[in-house]
Amino acid sequence: MGFKAYRGSAFNHSHENKAFNMLYDILAEEWTDKNEQLSLFGNFFIAGKEFDALIIKRNAIIVIDFKNFGGRLIFSENGPWKCDDVVVKGGNSRNPFLQIRNNKFALLDYVKNGHIVLLSQPNLGHIAGLTIFHQPIEFDDTQIPQQVKSWFHVCDLSKALRTIDSIASAEIDLPAKDMETFIKTFDAPEYFPDGQPPTRKIIEKVNNQFT
Repeated sequence: MGFKAYRGSAFNHSHENKAFNMLYDILAEEWTDKNEQLSLFGNFFIAGKEFDALIIKRNAIIVIDFKNFGGRLIFSENGPWKCDDVVVKGGNSRNPFLQIRNNKFALLDYVKNGHIVLLSQPNLGHIAGLTIFHQPIEFDDTQIPQQVKSWFHVCDLSKALRTIDSIASAEIDLPAKDMETFIKTFDAPEYFPDGQPPTRKIIEKVNNQFT
């Protein structure tokens, strides 16, 4: 139970590595001592699609993409996104929404085609998407159509925890065995930003005895 992270390899850009480490720290602080499991995956491929990050928790599967922009965000479902008039692309897609939608359906098809067998048979249409901006943004989420808003989310790192915690679906209820299936299938090494597992100091109370 608690929190674990896995990373296929280091990202190609410093800002991506820093964003992933910041997300790691945010989630580790909140989830390490929880009774529920949350797994964070970074920089890996599914069906030829590159994923910045993926979160698996009991009641949610969240496809994540990082963007190193900030400012006032303008959303579009099919057109360009802009932060302070700077165009925000979505990899090879026109915008981050289309990029995440493509990755969502790549994961959905990957599971449906039998590459991942889940005992709980979750409703894969409820896979969520989340664009996380490294820098602070100003964003009015009423720009997102209601049908899209039901599964797609946008935040910056300062609001990542509350956003991830709030994403849930009654159609997804993953037991620990299904979570382990994801981990074994992706086969990414466990990740520690400092290069080694964190250690906890155990304080023992010892009565002073004099002989």
